[in-house]
Formats: sequence, structure tokens, C-alpha cells
Amino acid sequence: MKWCCVNKHKNEPLTILFHCTWSGKEYPVPAKADENVENNYYDELNGDDEGILLGSTTLKDSVKSFKAREPTLFLMEECGGTEMHCGNNTVCGLEWEMTMVCHLVYDQPEDLIPRVTLDDGRNAVVITLGTKGDPLNKKPSVVSRCLAKGDVYG
Repeated sequence: MKWCCVNKHKNEPLTILFHCTWSGKEYPVPAKADENVENNYYDELNGDDEGILLGSTTLKDSVKSFKAREPTLFLMEECGGTEMHCGNNTVCGLEWEMTMVCHLVYDQPEDLIPRVTLDDGRNAVVITLGTKGDPLNKKPSVVSRCLAKGDVYG
């Protein structure tokens, strides 16, 4: 990863819209706008998905709030087959524990950062989970179809 000055973004509150390529579902983090947030700086999301998400939050911690609602994510993490994409940046699942959100989002020109306005009026950065360009209803390969037919191998 190339060096960049992201220190100004580490303590910046952030709203993310995670888009899962395999299911097509989207999850905003934090899930709802909190009018009572003062200038408190903390980067952990509790079980109720309240609080704020900071740039210094790790990618692994940023998905904790909706992981239970997306069971495929558990399997994808176990086999290491998922990635996070934001603009031109990509981080594989094995690096989520060490990479901060600010590195994935802000380590690129500002015009490449995908943004969207949520229904509640918040501006969110779009992060895609899954392999870039995966079609949702991809047919299994010929090998997969042949191996699955009889379930007897060898």
C-alpha cells in the first residue's frame, strides 16, 4: 500500500453503505442517524449498532454490526474469498483486521470515492463486499455441475 496522509481522516465520523455482491443487499453503518452524538470519539460499534464509525475503525470491526444478518459473510471470511472495494482500492479479507477504513476510502483521489445519499439524508461512502464485477446469478462451472451430479468421486 502506498503512503498517504490520512491522519486527518482517522478521527472523522463516517457513514458507510456496504453493498454485498452475492446477495444484492445493502447495509448502512451505522444503521441509523443518531441525533444525540456529541463530539465523542470512539471506534467500536456495540451490539445495537449505535454510535459513530470513525476512519480509524478496522475493516473487520466495521462489518460486525450486520454480519449476523448476512450469513454468507461468515463462510466467505473462513475461506478468505471476499474483498472490500472502494473506488480503485481493494483489500482482501485476510487484511481486514489490520486495515483501517480511512486507508480503504481516502487513499485515492476524492473524485474516485463512490458516494450516495441514504433515505434519512446522510451521505454515505459505498464499499462493495465480494469480488469486483461478480454477477448475482452466475451459473456454476461445467466442472461444478459434473461433480455435483452423482456425488461419488474417485
